[in-house]
Amino acid sequence: MASQAGKRYQCGQCGAQVVVTRGGTGDLGCCAGTMELVGSGTTAPASKGKNLQLGKRYKCDECGAEVLVTKSGEGPLTCHGEMVLQEPKKMATSD
Repeated sequence: MASQAGKRYQCGQCGAQVVVTRGGTGDLGCCAGTMELVGSGTTAPASKGKNLQLGKRYKCDECGAEVLVTKSGEGPLTCHGEMVLQEPKKMATSD
């Protein structure tokens, strides 16, 4: 199932949660498993790790899917391979 913009997904193993900010064609994964939609009957365990940090954005280089981490977890996030951490955009200086 393709990731859909605006949907919240969670990892059943580490409890990480993400919100999709740009949909893509791949399935979101974490901890070597597929992430589930929040509210689909799964309960998230307490978060164990801090590899996925709250507020960080990740992107799939192949399909362009982007997610925002809303609950930290162990990770790594995957789609068509491991997702890449996005760096903050540089703002022009106002001199």
